[in-house]
Amino acid sequence: MNRKIVSVVSGQAATDGDGVSLKRILSHPHVDQFDPFLMLDSFGSDSPAPGPGFPWHPHRGMVTISYLLKGSIEHEDSMGNQGTITAGGAQWMKAASGVIHQETPLPGSKGIRGFQFWLNLPASEKMSDPDYGDIQSDEFAVVEPNEGGAVKVIAGEFGGEKGLLGFVGTEPEFYDISLEKGRSISIETSIEKNFFLVGIAKGAVIDGEAVNPHEASLLSGGDSVMISAREDSRVLLVGGNKLKESVAWSGPIVMNTQAELRMAFDELKNGSFVK
Repeated sequence: MNRKIVSVVSGQAATDGDGVSLKRILSHPHVDQFDPFLMLDSFGSDSPAPGPGFPWHPHRGMVTISYLLKGSIEHEDSMGNQGTITAGGAQWMKAASGVIHQETPLPGSKGIRGFQFWLNLPASEKMSDPDYGDIQSDEFAVVEPNEGGAVKVIAGEFGGEKGLLGFVGTEPEFYDISLEKGRSISIETSIEKNFFLVGIAKGAVIDGEAVNPHEASLLSGGDSVMISAREDSRVLLVGGNKLKESVAWSGPIVMNTQAELRMAFDELKNGSFVK
């Protein structure tokens, strides 16, 4: 059974970090619907001039996943990691028991554009050891199942190729799908997982309904999704296992209970946050 669009969330203008302008698509009100994903920001500028970034700040209990369309981003954290991704690359940080990091957007000659997802961690993983990784665009497999269609496999599996991102419990899937005008593609999806679409370029439709940039289109249950293109288009298909756990979330910290949340902020104050 093909999945269909059941609801659409439009991004709202917001600022974060040191004044970065962005569209916040998913946040607190959408936790239950989009489980295991907590937040989704779409950021970008066509200016080549350096802009504000995200200075040192803490995280605990979740995973940040950045996917870049143009420009580059530098990362540095309290684990001693440093890394830079460029267009088409992905950068992830499993905050788990606690990390302090900074991210510096570096626009290229055509500016910068990308997404940051927050993926929840199951209760059993929230206080596990943190980790970090970055993957450049040419490290991801691209599958061309038919003429005029291409699927970049970031996480999950498609066409015999496996993505390079993976997290215990949620088992996320990320596919960057490009279609030429008039083409269609069918992606098999696990019935147990929750899926949504995010438009990168206009033109993609699901059962006649448009998938637009700066929007998250939540899909119904099913074992496949059929994407068609009214014009040349590009979308992200994103999914994962629902955790169905309580969420206690304040600022950059996401736990399961208010007591855990209070403890995290107490540890920030007394200097014991990073384990």
